[in-house]
Amino acid sequence: MLCQYLKDNHGLDGSTSTFRAYIARTPEFKAYFDEDKRITSPKGAARFETPAGKLAQLD
Repeated sequence: MLCQYLKDNHGLDGSTSTFRAYIARTPEFKAYFDEDKRITSPKGAARFETPAGKLAQLD
């Protein structure tokens, strides 16, 4: 469960019912969990680090 994961790993402090109520009244989260109303996330490039001198970037 997401709520338990956030409690165990990220210090979420609150009850499961409070977490569910927050998700239910936040449009972005609610739409994500509603099957027919999912909001697609913007596409972007994943960042990664390389040692100095390995890659070049041009604009």
